[in-house]
Amino acid sequence: MGPFGPSIQVKTFVPDGVPVISGQHLHGSRLNDSPGYNFIEENHARRLANANVQRGDIVFTQAGNIGQVSYIPGAIT
Repeated sequence: MGPFGPSIQVKTFVPDGVPVISGQHLHGSRLNDSPGYNFIEENHARRLANANVQRGDIVFTQAGNIGQVSYIPGAIT
């Protein structure tokens, strides 16, 4: 389950690092990277390890716009 509340905030974003997937990236069963990503530092991502996605994962929204689903086919760029 993804991080919520104080775990991920605008103030935690950095210019380059680990991409943060949000509901805007989940369209038509595939990850859509055209909106671009916000990034967090690698050490921050390690603290949120239970929310990190891996190749082959299926991700879906549980809050906000519920019901969006996408498959993570390979490296996230």
